[in-house]
Amino acid sequence: MLHRNHASTRAAGVIALMLASILRAGAQGAPAMQTPPAEPPVATAGAAEDAAPAEVAEDDDYTVDGFIDTYYSWNTNNPGGIVDPVRVFDGTSASPRVSLVQVHVEETADDDNFGFGVKLQAGLPANDNTATLIHSVSPSAIDRQFPWVQEAWVRYNTSHSKGAYLDFGKFNTHMGYEVIESRANMNYSRSILFGWAIPFYHFGLRYTYPFDDHFSAGAYLVNGWNNVVDNNTAKSVGLQAIYKRDQWTAVANWIGGDEGTGFRNVVDAYVTYATKDGDYDFALNADYGRDPNNGAAGTWWGVAAYARRNWDHDSLALRGEVFRDPQGFMMGVGNNTLYEVTGTYEHRFGHSLSARAEYRGDFANTAFFPLNAAARQARSQHTFTIGTVAYWK
Repeated sequence: MLHRNHASTRAAGVIALMLASILRAGAQGAPAMQTPPAEPPVATAGAAEDAAPAEVAEDDDYTVDGFIDTYYSWNTNNPGGIVDPVRVFDGTSASPRVSLVQVHVEETADDDNFGFGVKLQAGLPANDNTATLIHSVSPSAIDRQFPWVQEAWVRYNTSHSKGAYLDFGKFNTHMGYEVIESRANMNYSRSILFGWAIPFYHFGLRYTYPFDDHFSAGAYLVNGWNNVVDNNTAKSVGLQAIYKRDQWTAVANWIGGDEGTGFRNVVDAYVTYATKDGDYDFALNADYGRDPNNGAAGTWWGVAAYARRNWDHDSLALRGEVFRDPQGFMMGVGNNTLYEVTGTYEHRFGHSLSARAEYRGDFANTAFFPLNAAARQARSQHTFTIGTVAYWK
């Protein structure tokens, strides 16, 4: 560990508190709820927020929080036991799921040089929840054996005047507008871009540096896509640039590296805008990727647009997107173009509970979706989902 002795003592106490929280959740069905405000949510800054330190009370040097995310979804195509070919974390039809239980602990590196961050996660059933599904795409068998660790990193503050951080460990990707936790996104279901255009997580080094109040940058040296234990000797490099001005945020991301099929490049960018009164949020996200694939190159690209109207305890969000995978490199079906449109209504009950009702329509230019328990029989599917998130701090 990189912590000094007093930081290690605090870390041990925090981890004990995490374990107690998980046991209490298992005994009572849910931990005590105490946090985020019921005010309308602000537009998320996407994966860029994962690199920023968590907000904490002035008298505390660490934060502890968590949530329980559950959903029930109905697919009108009656897919049976066939896995949804598009949805990554909420694709099960007609069966309730505890999608994600998460406990997060983070010690800031503002008061001294060292900090750390840990996110532990689980869900039910064991083979069909967000924690398991994140790691199911990993090329590493060891990664798949430890799905309960979403993030675990240590931090060194290289500049107290700037708040520049060097992190080492496992952390969520900097790529993309949406993030793993559904409550941080405008919609409950994740976009096709989130699920198929970019990685979920990395292991390695992350350095973030704020040049001023408007511009910051990040650099990454990692094993590759979705692996703590690398599947080859090559490393991947990532870059990030963030510009904020008034209600606007613009983010540009890149990752490149050999994933065993040649040097893979992915470029990701998004822009967000939130009105001053907080009534409206807008976002636009685009991705482009290319992999040499040992001489049979594959490319993929997509665009997603978002809009949300906020009231005191309610929100209405819309998302539309297109995803093109002409060689079938990412999804396994050639000449494939996907479209989706999603409408999400959210109500926040006080400070600790939110519920969402969502309609989503997915469309393809080929018979890509299951129908009546048979795979690739339909060009569209329509789903209706109820998702709830109970959170505490």
